Amino acid sequence: NKFNKSQILNWLVKHDCNYHINYYEIKNINNQLVVNCSGDIRLVNILSFPFKFGIIRGDFNFKDNKIKSLKNSPYSVLGDFCATNNHLTSLEFFPEIISGSVFLAQNKIKSLSGLPKIINHDLIVHSNKINTLKGGPEKIYGHFICANNLLINLENCPYIGRGASFAHNK
Repeated sequence: NKFNKSQILNWLVKHDCNYHINYYEIKNINNQLVVNCSGDIRLVNILSFPFKFGIIRGDFNFKDNKIKSLKNSPYSVLGDFCATNNHLTSLEFFPEIISGSVFLAQNKIKSLSGLPKIINHDLIVHSNKINTLKGGPEKIYGHFICANNLLINLENCPYIGRGASFAHNK
């Protein structure tokens, strides 16, 4: 689906329930329209990202949707990234840079592979199907909440700055 600039703007107005996009720009990069935004974005009633997000200067929140893939998600989020309560099974296409916390609870994620090697704040991944810590972050400077998953050991556990919960795993 090729979106033009007008369609992108209409999509953002329709699906951003906070109306906190202070500024946006749409650039053509390698024949693909890329949307950069400033402000906290809270997307509702979406099944996918139909166009590419670039840099989000604020929070990027799409909790409580039915997203199955992170394809077209932002390259960089200079705030929190919240994908709680979706249908994600993998972290392929996860943003390369996250400045805030990462919320991925209540999905169907099996592995932390795809996350950045350093999480600057909290990583919340409880209530998924995670069965290994291999391939995940090396350092989490905030809390790491990985309860209610399928872990059988803590092999490859990252450095954790503030505390962790691994309750209710195997």
